[in-house]
Amino acid sequence: MSGDFRRKHTREYHVSFVRYFLNVSHLGKVKEIYDVGVSVDISSRGLGLITRYPLEVGHCLLFENVNMVNNIRADASVVRWAEEFRDQMFRVGLEFIE
Repeated sequence: MSGDFRRKHTREYHVSFVRYFLNVSHLGKVKEIYDVGVSVDISSRGLGLITRYPLEVGHCLLFENVNMVNNIRADASVVRWAEEFRDQMFRVGLEFIE
């Protein structure tokens, strides 16, 4: 399913590996998640990402590689939407935050 109807900004196709990390609560303890996703598109305000980790709306991600493409800088983002599109594969829409 396409997320085009949810977008506020025009995105360009962009495929690259994106290293990210986040903290999640698991059984009452904070768990650090380090993972790599694949970007599929990007805008000045957000990123489409495919990942194996089941990210949820509201999760905050920090990026390892700050400069992504076309002078777009992003240190962090928040998950605005997420969906499983294949068994154990997730597509998410991220909005960059400062």
